[in-house]
Amino acid sequence: MAGTRQSSSLTSALAAAAVIAVAVAAALFVLSRLLGDDASSVDVVQSEAGAASEPPAADTSTDGPAPEPESADAAAPQTAVRYVAAAASGRGDGSAQGQAAPLSSLDQLIAEADGPLDVRVVADSGTIPVTDSVTLTSGGTSQAPVTIRSWPPSGRRVVLTGTRTAPYDVAGDPGDAVFRLGSGADHLRFVDLAFENVGVAFRVAADIRDLDVRQVSATNVRRFLDTTAADGVATASITGLRVSDVSVRGFSKSAFRLRYGTRDVLLQDVVGDSEQQDGDNFAVGVSLSGQVSDVVLRRVQMTGTLDTTGEYWNGDGFSVERGVTRVQFIDTLAAGHSDGGYDIKGTEITMRSVRAVDNKRNYRFWGLIDVQDCEGLDPNKRGGTGTQAQVQVAEGAVVVMSGCRFVDADPETIVFDVDGPAATLQVIDSDVRRAAESQLSTVEPGNALETDDLGDQLAS
Repeated sequence: MAGTRQSSSLTSALAAAAVIAVAVAAALFVLSRLLGDDASSVDVVQSEAGAASEPPAADTSTDGPAPEPESADAAAPQTAVRYVAAAASGRGDGSAQGQAAPLSSLDQLIAEADGPLDVRVVADSGTIPVTDSVTLTSGGTSQAPVTIRSWPPSGRRVVLTGTRTAPYDVAGDPGDAVFRLGSGADHLRFVDLAFENVGVAFRVAADIRDLDVRQVSATNVRRFLDTTAADGVATASITGLRVSDVSVRGFSKSAFRLRYGTRDVLLQDVVGDSEQQDGDNFAVGVSLSGQVSDVVLRRVQMTGTLDTTGEYWNGDGFSVERGVTRVQFIDTLAAGHSDGGYDIKGTEITMRSVRAVDNKRNYRFWGLIDVQDCEGLDPNKRGGTGTQAQVQVAEGAVVVMSGCRFVDADPETIVFDVDGPAATLQVIDSDVRRAAESQLSTVEPGNALETDDLGDQLAS
C-alpha cells in the first residue's frame, strides 16, 4: 500500500508539472504575438546567447519536501586554472603563473581537463609572437566550457602578433592563422585578447559547436574570423556563435566570413573598418554564404572596404548570398564602401533601424527583404563601372521599405534604381530629399516600383 501511495503522489506531481508547462508555453506564445514576430525571434537568440555563456541558476524553490543532499559526484565541478605563455617556464605544466606552459601546448591542456577550464595567457612584455598556428581539436562541454583569456585582467590585453606585413602591402606577407579550430574544439570562450599583423585570428576548419568571442580587438588582419574547411573535411560550420564587443581595424578580405551550414549566430557591438586595404580582391565586412541561417547582427558597423582590382569596383559592407535565410539587421551601419553598403541576396531578411552612408549603392537588394526605419545618405561612386544609387533592386528581388529617409545633393544619384529582371520594390511612408537634376527612379521593363505616401523634396 505504501508503494501504491508513493506512485499515486508521483503521478499527481507529474500531472501538475505538465499543466504548468502548458501554461508557460501558452503565455510565451501570447507574449510573442503581442511583441510581434521580430521581437520574439530576437529574444530567442538573446536567451540562447545567455544560456550559452551563463551557468544554470541554482534551484532556490522552497515548495515541497527538502531535497536530498547532493552527492560529491553531483556537485558542480570546480574550474581548473592553467597558465600559458610564449615559452615554458619552471616545470612548464601550466599549474601556476611561474610554471607556465607554452602556448603551443594549449590543446593538450584542454584535452587533459576534467571539467571547466580557465586558461590564462600571460606575457611579461604584453606581446606573444605567433609564428605557427595553434591548432585546437579539444574543447569543453555545455556545462564545463573552456575559457582562454588575457592575464592579469588589468585592462591591458595580451597581444598575439604574427608575420603579416605592416603597414599592409598587397605584395607582402599575408600572414597565417593564429587559432585553427578543428573537429572537437567545441564550447570555447576567447575573452579579452588582441591580435596584430595576422592572417586570420580564428579559422574554423571543421564543424564545431558553441564558439564565444568577446572583448577582443584585431589590427591589420586578412580576416578576423573565417570558416574554411581543412583538406579532406567537407564543411566547417559553426552551430552557436556569439561575438560581442569586438573591434577589427584594418582588414583586406573580410572581418567575418561565415559559410556552409553555420547557424544560430549573434554578432553584437562589433566595429569593423577595412581602412581601405585595397588589392586583395572582393573585400567584404561581413560575408554570409552557403546555407547560413538564423543570424542576428545588432549594433554592427562596417566601414571602408575598397576593391579597385577590376573594371567594376567591388567592396561591400554586408554581403548575404543566395541560399542564406533568416537574417536580422538591427541598428547597423554600412559606410564608405566602394560598392554596396548592404548587398543582400538572401531570403527572409529583416532590417530595422539601419543606416547606409557614402557607398556607391547604399542598398543593393536581390532577395526577399523587409526594411523598416532605414536611412540612406550621400551615395558616392568612387570609380569603376555601375550606377550611383540610394537603392538598387536587381534580379528577382521582392523588397518592401517603409519609414525610410533618403538624403543626397548629388545630381548623379538615382534614388530608386529597379533594373531586375523580375524585380519589385515597394516604398511606403518614406521621405526623399535630392538634387533637382537627379533621377527619382529608373524602372526597367518587366520590373515594378510602387510608392505610397512618398515625400519627394528637391534641394534648392
